[in-house]
Amino acid sequence: MKTDNGNMQSKLTLRRHFLERYHADSNPSVLDCCAGEQKIWKELRKTCECSYLGIDKKEIKGTLKMDSVKYLQRGHGAAFDIIDIDTYGCPFRHLAAVVRYIRKPTTVFLTFGLKGVGSINGEALTALGINFPVPRAIAAELSEKLLGDVIVGIVHPHTIEYMTEAPCGSSENRDRGRFTRYVGLRIIP
Repeated sequence: MKTDNGNMQSKLTLRRHFLERYHADSNPSVLDCCAGEQKIWKELRKTCECSYLGIDKKEIKGTLKMDSVKYLQRGHGAAFDIIDIDTYGCPFRHLAAVVRYIRKPTTVFLTFGLKGVGSINGEALTALGINFPVPRAIAAELSEKLLGDVIVGIVHPHTIEYMTEAPCGSSENRDRGRFTRYVGLRIIP
């Protein structure tokens, strides 16, 4: 079963909300990490004039073939107004790399597609102040229940001016051991 971009309308609604709120009077620069076939931003660029760079590990026409975490860890994300991190996994490593170099107000989109246990990583545990081994099942539960706290901890010492979550999917996905969450935030250095 294909799951990425499974709830396209929620993803688009979240991004349009931030585009209207923070980028209506500008032509923002967009870094699309994990761009895939660029479905989200192809649709958004129909009504939003922006400069765009898509990155993906796979070789896909129109994208830079590269590990987006490494790109961000080199500080290249600092040049962009919007950074879209649609990993359909755990984007905490990406977010930690973004905030290390942020120098201007930046909009960041995060997609969490945690399938089962063990999807939380070291950045999340550190943000929660946990510096000891945690069983995978407990770590996954912490990630889901304390997502906002983890994000705030990773972004610190910067300020989150605004953060919201889009509705996504049904409880049926959670019953099958999957959850997907779409979060948008505006970070002020």
